[in-house]
Amino acid sequence: MLDAAVIVAGGGAKRLGGIDKALLTFDGRSLLDGVLSAVGDVVTVVVGPRRSTPRPVLHVTENPPGSGPAAGIAAGIRALVSEAPAARVVAVLAADLPGISVDSINRLCAELDESGAPGAIFTDLAGHEQWLTAVWQLQALTSVLETRPSWVGASVRSLLAMPGIRLVTGSAVETADIDTPSDIESWPGLRTDSQMQNGESGPAVGG
Repeated sequence: MLDAAVIVAGGGAKRLGGIDKALLTFDGRSLLDGVLSAVGDVVTVVVGPRRSTPRPVLHVTENPPGSGPAAGIAAGIRALVSEAPAARVVAVLAADLPGISVDSINRLCAELDESGAPGAIFTDLAGHEQWLTAVWQLQALTSVLETRPSWVGASVRSLLAMPGIRLVTGSAVETADIDTPSDIESWPGLRTDSQMQNGESGPAVGG
């Protein structure tokens, strides 16, 4: 059962012209709100700029800001340990996952519980690990964090690729993220705030 979540919602989205991916709208809500819905009502840390959310969350920023997703995950986990020291299982997710769902998270939690692994992560249909679509034993993450004094500039793989993790094949929908204009084109319902206000059908973005 999921106890907590860390949602990584920073990054400049340079390939998308600098738009805030977390605030892209799909099915009438922001991508960030969709990820919050998928994890349910658990203690949640959102790493990145402060944004309005439908329920209370703890906002933190990596130090220094913009120092990379691994540093963001580290900041989120440390904040989570302080906020919810009894938490055992934590989801670590990107904020730009339009197809993630409650069922997705439940399936990862079931794999984690049944395997006893330190983490359960989705792979896409080509077998590539989706490091920011995963659930973890919180103790495993805190142990890894202690192996380096700083995670500034480090890769997500260097932080999360620990022995014994459980790889779970995800669907094309639940492993999709939004990094490029072509990713947006594959989700026709995605819109920016300005296009929502103007009644336009999809985002015109480029990088």
